[in-house]
Amino acid sequence: SMYAAENASRVVEKNGHKMLMALVGDSLLEPFWPTGSGCARGFLSSMDACWAIRSWGLGNNPLEVLSERESIYRILGQTTPENLQRDLASYTLDPITRYPNLNSRCVVPIQVRTLYDTDNTTAVEEWIKAPTAASHEQPKKRRRRDTQVHPDTLLRWFKKQVALYNTIHVEDMSSSFKDGMALCAIIHRYRPDLIDFHSLNPQEIAKNNQLAFDTLERELGIYPVMTGLEMEQCEIPDRLAMLSYLSQIYDTFRGEIPHIKHPKLEDIDLPVRINQTSVMNERLRNLAQMSTANKVTAVSRLVNQNTPTRKRHSTATPRTDTLSRKNRKRRSGTIEKDRRSPNQEWRDWHKTLDDIEERRLERIKTAKEIEQNRLERQKCIKDIEKNRQDRMMKRRYLRHLATQQFKKSMQMLQGNAKDESDNSPFEDYSLFVYRQTAPDFKDRVKDLEMKLLYPDREARLHAELKKASKDEKFSGRVKEIEAMLKGSPGAEKKPKDLLRAIGRINY
Repeated sequence: SMYAAENASRVVEKNGHKMLMALVGDSLLEPFWPTGSGCARGFLSSMDACWAIRSWGLGNNPLEVLSERESIYRILGQTTPENLQRDLASYTLDPITRYPNLNSRCVVPIQVRTLYDTDNTTAVEEWIKAPTAASHEQPKKRRRRDTQVHPDTLLRWFKKQVALYNTIHVEDMSSSFKDGMALCAIIHRYRPDLIDFHSLNPQEIAKNNQLAFDTLERELGIYPVMTGLEMEQCEIPDRLAMLSYLSQIYDTFRGEIPHIKHPKLEDIDLPVRINQTSVMNERLRNLAQMSTANKVTAVSRLVNQNTPTRKRHSTATPRTDTLSRKNRKRRSGTIEKDRRSPNQEWRDWHKTLDDIEERRLERIKTAKEIEQNRLERQKCIKDIEKNRQDRMMKRRYLRHLATQQFKKSMQMLQGNAKDESDNSPFEDYSLFVYRQTAPDFKDRVKDLEMKLLYPDREARLHAELKKASKDEKFSGRVKEIEAMLKGSPGAEKKPKDLLRAIGRINY
């Protein structure tokens, strides 16, 4: 914008009468026409002024009304189609429906003290000291941008949300929500601190619906499409209105995690848990003071205690039992080796050999691939060298032809050269070549005259030639003419079939 007002509104109070003044349109923010934003910002400023007039009419603190108006005015000059709400149909007087990143408290009441012109300064000081409405209200959750949701998707989502409530069943998007219990159940699933669901009575339709509508509007900013009394009076709620309202609930809760109630510890178990914790801490301190050898001994003892032992049944005497224990200790180093059977060792040996052979084959295969790649590269290099030599030979031949042609041209020019005494203009070489190769002028004149006098002569000659080439009885007619000139009678004509029968047909 080129010019902007210092303030969007001010209040004048004289003799107990108050007047609110607000600027809108170009008087508030002069547009810069290349951006094409003047008309849109004009409408936005008008709606912002109407919101301030609404707050003024509701009897709110005048300084809060001014501070909110100035906060909205600060964001007006930064508006673009990208940082505005895309759903134009949802625009209302409330600035939150238009500006998704609005901070209506960026200007505090004490900053707009100079915008309130009054002769009663005592009242102004009281308004400044009064607590603001924002300190008592819980900030509302910012709603997502409304999207088009398919009704089947909505129905499946709502069925999933009320699956844990045995008394609620969602079958459609209209009559299943008439008693208000489904809406209250969804609010209770995500925000159990807002609704005491178990105290609701399904017969109180108006009360349940009004409770759900008020809670959603107050806490989540979802405005109702009807009142609880209207829901009770209608036989079946309007499906389109319910779809629009339930879509907003779906957009609000679909990414949230439902509330989970964790069980609390009983007071009786608390001393026992405290005693167990103190014992464990004492053991940890003793373990930290032990040496490394003592730690190893303690760990091995703990493992032996946890390892189950098998009871041995033996009839040996104490002496033989002692000797057997000694022998077992002496052979402790070779026990692991003797446990495997010969068949197992044989299988392990063959498996090792198979692995070695497989690795050898893989190395051979890799070496073959490397050699093949090397041969292919050499072949490519040879082809490139051959092509290069062919190109060079071709260039040399073309250069030789051009040189020969140039020499011939120079010889012809020298033969056509004139003496110094000849002052006639020099003839062009192309004209000289044309005169040498073109037909004589008289012949060309005669050819043109014949074409003018007998235009179809050539066509008839071609036709006769084609006709003569196809005449199969030409030789027979020539023989008859020769016989007539000699005076001898012509050959007797006989049918071909008869001549073929007597074997005298001539081919």
